[in-house]
Amino acid sequence: MDLVRPPQVAGYFYPGEKAALKEEVKALLAGARTPPLPGVRGVLSPHAGYAYAGRVMAEAFRALSAWRGKARRVFLLGPSHFVAFPGVAFFPYRAWRTPLGEVAVDLEGGRRLLGQGAPFRAYREPFLEEHSLEVLLPFLQVALPQTPILPLLFGEVDPGEVAEALLPELGPKDLVVASSDLSHYHPDPVARRLDAKTLKRALALDAEGVAQGEACGRLPWSTLTALARALGWKPRLLAYATSAEARGGRERVVGYGALAYVWSLGLCRMKEMTPVRRRFSVEEFHRMARAGLLGEDDRVELLEGEIWQMSPIGSRHAACLRRLRRLFTPLETQGLCLLAVQDPLRLSPHSEPQPDLLLLKPREDLYAEAHPGPEDVLLLVEVADASGAYDREVKAPLYARHGVQEVWVVDLVEGRVHRFLDPSPGGYREHHVLGPGDTLSPRAFPGLSVSVASLL
Repeated sequence: MDLVRPPQVAGYFYPGEKAALKEEVKALLAGARTPPLPGVRGVLSPHAGYAYAGRVMAEAFRALSAWRGKARRVFLLGPSHFVAFPGVAFFPYRAWRTPLGEVAVDLEGGRRLLGQGAPFRAYREPFLEEHSLEVLLPFLQVALPQTPILPLLFGEVDPGEVAEALLPELGPKDLVVASSDLSHYHPDPVARRLDAKTLKRALALDAEGVAQGEACGRLPWSTLTALARALGWKPRLLAYATSAEARGGRERVVGYGALAYVWSLGLCRMKEMTPVRRRFSVEEFHRMARAGLLGEDDRVELLEGEIWQMSPIGSRHAACLRRLRRLFTPLETQGLCLLAVQDPLRLSPHSEPQPDLLLLKPREDLYAEAHPGPEDVLLLVEVADASGAYDREVKAPLYARHGVQEVWVVDLVEGRVHRFLDPSPGGYREHHVLGPGDTLSPRAFPGLSVSVASLL
């Protein structure tokens, strides 16, 4: 039997006719103040009728539209309003239908979750009349067309347990949408005070506090909050309103909020280096990569337990690296060193940077058993075409603390080379700045004279 979930609230919560629905959703998205957010990984959206909450919903899905054509799938986390049960329900519909067409379901992902056992369970009843996920679909169909969903309905469950179970399943191109309205049926001033308290908890990534708040989707929202806390997604309030702003009547209102959860690495710029606040070990960093939480295209490195975004490699940067390789290749050919380009350097259990170039002591196994450490480095070179201050003020002191004997920072913007020698816990005791007319030689290879101009 071909299982497709039909719409239950079309014509009630949102227009039931295709053209009218598409026009309304497009208009709401076009009117949103929030721009597409490239680093967004999750959002909170309300699930009321579009006449009441449509403008707030649009802020959340406009943020997600940055993933148009790029997202792998969207996890939809919503509350079960009509059927009480323990755990989290998934049912293997092939697709969900709205007046805009069908939305495919990631059946394989759903079966993997069911294979874990509790808290996940195959249970159809909660989905039959539930609106908390359905009302989101037209926004997804317009903002992220052709993106599969993995719909989950929450009964009574520990949101921390759910977050822990979802973490291994989340990949770098997966998005998470939690569905929840805020307080219900209080006078408008009371609702705003209650909602402000809940939003404050959410913005502090207080997953336990969110789970205790007055919100019908507090458990899905708490799960998203716990995921954000674990993965370094920073919450941002996009919009807040009550039903009084849409249809008047201030005596009994419902609150609506839209939040985006933005991965810090997606927003970092080299001039505004913002580390993820959780302190990671090298082993945890590697597990994140193996689990797909760090994508192949993410240029990141671990410094003192913090994940930092590295500068993109421009054409001048790449050309400089090629010149450096050509310069030092004869030393490698003679068996005097090994060249490593943008390979990891294990400084400590919490630091594993990826310098642009390393001259390493020769070793028979070519460092197959383990990444090189500071004691293996004959010369370390960083190339800066947008990150000179970062390399000099963040990375060079780190290298000094761990005993890297010599560091060159080739600053392509300034047209100079910074040479650091004699490491100590407080930094390098010697710092020489050399211009295009100067030459320098690595201490490990004093017979090699290098023109600064040839590096620039």
